[in-house]
Amino acid sequence: MNLMHLSKIVVCLFCILVVPAFSQDKNGVSPNTISLPKGPGSIEGLGDSFQPLLNTGMATYEFNINLPQGVNDHTPDLSLSYNS
Repeated sequence: MNLMHLSKIVVCLFCILVVPAFSQDKNGVSPNTISLPKGPGSIEGLGDSFQPLLNTGMATYEFNINLPQGVNDHTPDLSLSYNS
């Protein structure tokens, strides 16, 4: 085996074994895919209770609105719900 064939084999082995180790993960279902915005306009506390279904991408979220007490201590329950 001459030196030219040996160098081709070494280059091929390098490409097969070493290059994939430096490639990035392109998996769309990793837990860090959904990120919350930072700074002005960001929603605080949404990340803890917002859990999408990873196999379908659907998600639900409910936001309770606190209201002051009404007449005779009657206070209605009010909430906003999102369902995708």
